[in-house]
Amino acid sequence: MRKMKIPETVAEARKIQKKLLAESSFENRAKRVDTICGCDVSYLRRKNVVKAACSVFEYPALNEVERAVHKENPGKLFPYVPGYLSFREIPFLLKAIKKIKSTVDIFMVDGHGMAHPRRIGLAVHLGIMLKKPTIGCAKKRLFGIEEKVGEEKGDYSYIKDSKCKIIGAKVRTRKNVKPVYVSPGWGLDLKSSIEIVLKTAPKYRQPEMLRSAHKLTQSA
Repeated sequence: MRKMKIPETVAEARKIQKKLLAESSFENRAKRVDTICGCDVSYLRRKNVVKAACSVFEYPALNEVERAVHKENPGKLFPYVPGYLSFREIPFLLKAIKKIKSTVDIFMVDGHGMAHPRRIGLAVHLGIMLKKPTIGCAKKRLFGIEEKVGEEKGDYSYIKDSKCKIIGAKVRTRKNVKPVYVSPGWGLDLKSSIEIVLKTAPKYRQPEMLRSAHKLTQSA
């Protein structure tokens, strides 16, 4: 696990992203997947507390095997600027991840991976820090051109950049329910990312491990 460098400005953050991009990998490096860890971060403004949570599930059985939470008064946070979420959330996620004793094969975040203006979304950045395969599964599109998607569970359409390169997918995890936006992070391809998201969301819009992690960030 690498140490996270926190920039002082957005301009400095952009330079770090460009440098890290050279370490990105969108090829499938997950030879065997037995566990997936969902990760989420919430800022509880009224309490001035940041909570980062991790929830490890067996795959494909989807039994929760471990959870970890890190909570702290954050002091000065990196500003909330679209496209730079990783600098705001990863420092806290790394502290929660350090508490996990289980071996994790894939990390999944509520955010984007390759579907990012500079191809270095939260999932990519975290994967580079951990050198572990990662998936981005977000509720809203950040970047790219999206196409209409079917209404049935399992339907998906691609998200493309201005040069028509595929950078992610709009995926229907439940019939007639809003889709999620899936893009590979580090060490995983888009096809595998879509397949895993669909298999880990048997009942709800979001994968089980992300739902669990989010609930942990909201609990007292």
